[in-house]
Amino acid sequence: MTKLNNQTILVAGGSGQVGEGIVRQLLNAGAQVIVPSRNTQKLVQLRKLLDEPDEDRLITIEGSIGTVEGAEAIRDAVGEVHHVIASLGGWWQGKPLVDIDMDLWRRLLDNSLTAHFITAKTFLPVLPEGASYTIINGGATLHPVPNAAPISVSAAAQTMLGRTIATENKHIRANVLVLATPVLTRDRPQGQDGWLSADDAGRYCVYLASDANTQSGEVIIFDDPESVLA
Repeated sequence: MTKLNNQTILVAGGSGQVGEGIVRQLLNAGAQVIVPSRNTQKLVQLRKLLDEPDEDRLITIEGSIGTVEGAEAIRDAVGEVHHVIASLGGWWQGKPLVDIDMDLWRRLLDNSLTAHFITAKTFLPVLPEGASYTIINGGATLHPVPNAAPISVSAAAQTMLGRTIATENKHIRANVLVLATPVLTRDRPQGQDGWLSADDAGRYCVYLASDANTQSGEVIIFDDPESVLA
């Protein structure tokens, strides 16, 4: 297992279903992990699900990383961060494009795209040489999903955001990890053969944050649990 001892990693969205697996594997690899959330109960639940890790290994902080003010407050509170993993947004599927009203469109794009922009804008300037920045994306970036236009559009834009980050920040390694199958989580523990799990995503994130990974600017299509490199 790749080791991340003495590395501090911010996981934006770490209290979510996929985020839980990412945080677990980072902790297993020896990292110190910071998880912000505006929902205190989610942070309490995460700590319990992870068997109450030491307070100095898993640092939870209440705050909204989806607003400029909230993200800056989190940045100022946590101090030095060596890597960022952004696992933000959620699934929505409900109406054809022409039936989506503006309020819903803006809310879904804010949640799935603008939050990524704010996180990058806030934390990129403080990342050290050799840091990594990983955006977690889904299969909607590869194929448009009917009645899920805001998610498909956001996913495509997330991929370009990751490539832009890599182009503009040569001192770090920035990649997009596309989870190209449905993901098994605590609320969906069973599925078809070959589906990825949240912990598979976490193991790949360990590799991308480690010194073993030298690639940057890549859009990694992850669809085979056996290909985990960490």
